[in-house]
Amino acid sequence: MAGLAYPVSDLRLGLPTDEFAASDTTQKKAYDILSRGFGEGFNGPLLVLAENIPAPTPQELEQTKMALASGQLQLPPALASLMGEDAQDLDSAARIAVSFGNAQKIAKNLSAQDGVAKAIPASVTPSGKEALIQVIPKTGPSDEATVELIKRIRSDTLNLSYSDVELLVTGTTAIQTDIDKRMLEALPPYLGITIGLSFLILLIAFRSILIPIKATIGFLLSVGGMFGALVMVFQWGLFGLFEPAPIISFLPIIGLGILFGLAMDYEFFMTSSIRESYVKSRNGKQSVRDGFSIGAKVVTAAAIIMVSVFGGFMFSNDDIIRQVGFGLAFGILIDAFLVRMIIGPAVMSLLGDKAWYLPKWLGKIIPRISIEGKE
Repeated sequence: MAGLAYPVSDLRLGLPTDEFAASDTTQKKAYDILSRGFGEGFNGPLLVLAENIPAPTPQELEQTKMALASGQLQLPPALASLMGEDAQDLDSAARIAVSFGNAQKIAKNLSAQDGVAKAIPASVTPSGKEALIQVIPKTGPSDEATVELIKRIRSDTLNLSYSDVELLVTGTTAIQTDIDKRMLEALPPYLGITIGLSFLILLIAFRSILIPIKATIGFLLSVGGMFGALVMVFQWGLFGLFEPAPIISFLPIIGLGILFGLAMDYEFFMTSSIRESYVKSRNGKQSVRDGFSIGAKVVTAAAIIMVSVFGGFMFSNDDIIRQVGFGLAFGILIDAFLVRMIIGPAVMSLLGDKAWYLPKWLGKIIPRISIEGKE
């Protein structure tokens, strides 16, 4: 189980893009055509907003006004269209022209950065203090090099023409990167709260300190196995079943929630049967055998149903549905048949009566409840 979970260390999240669409779809064909003609980065350009661009000096404005008046300089058609009637005003046109020239200098510096294929100034604001620049990476939207490029642009460590200029990055690719980062940051507290609540519920329900520990470790093994298998099959492309692609960014949150709910169901089915037998016999090992013969039937039936349901998702052409289906089907499979029905009962059998150990001081604190609804 630990070996199966090892690939999780290489987990890479991402949102679905045309890059990973089925090869016979128009989305994938269009992506490939654009990549061949313009480079992979053309499929996911970055929008960079440059702020705090220095205001034009009076001398720059005067020289630009003279050039505009004489026809030696003309505003780019896109800028003239955005300005509308203001384009006829020499003062406004000169201020925009100088600011656009400053934006071109910033774009030139961006073009010289590693991983940038091209940087093109698109527009400037009427005040001339902000400029929008389109940056085309050399790598695709889901490539690690593109993620690193976004970090470098945002880090304020680039050698730009103006020291006070701040670069803000947006666009679909940058938003995807931000979502992936937030999802990864949310995982530890989400997992911690989930495990903490399950530990508390099991502690109260079964009045044992070792049962919740056993169940928690088992849940972590199931989660590790589920995501390890996802990385191997979908991210690494093991067995050649699917094209290598990042794991859908929201799958860890959804997968953890669903697997946790089902795992706790199986834990309650199995452990409650064993506890019922233990209350009658007061024999730890015998109660495991008797309780297992009852609880295993329920867990087996429930697990087969859920594995069949989620396994059917794998026949979809949609990568999101395939990943969700495979991950949950595999996670439920190992949780029910390995963790709850083999590892769990084996550990309880080895512990014997000690499996139901509860410190006296703790027994006085936690409330007494009955799973069957009566004491």
